[in-house]
Amino acid sequence: MGSDEEVLRTAAERSPETLSLAYSASAMWVANAATVSPSADTSDGRLHLTPANLFSMPHRRLEAEETTRTLRRLFHDEKHFVVHDPLPQEHVFADEGAANHTRFCQSHGVAGA
Repeated sequence: MGSDEEVLRTAAERSPETLSLAYSASAMWVANAATVSPSADTSDGRLHLTPANLFSMPHRRLEAEETTRTLRRLFHDEKHFVVHDPLPQEHVFADEGAANHTRFCQSHGVAGA
C-alpha cells in the first residue's frame, strides 16, 4: 500500500527480480507480439497475424490475450487482414513471435521463397 512511488521502491528493495518481470512486456518489442504472414505469401492475399502465446515466459503468458484484442482492433478490416488466435498455451507450442524469423524474396511485394 502507498503511493506508486512507495510501492515501486518497496518492490525494488524486497524483490527486484519480480519488479523487473513486471516491467518486461513483449509488445514493447513488436517482433515478439506476433508472427506476420505477408499478403504476398498467403493463398487468400490477406495479411495474417498470429499473436505469440509467449508460453516460455510465465510473466508474459498473460499478454497473449490482450495482444490479440489489440491486433483485432487495429487490423479489423477482414477484407485485408486475418488475426488468428494464439497457439495453445502448451510447451510444445511455445511461441515467442517472429523475432527470429527471416523472410527471403526477390523484392518487396512478391512471394517469399
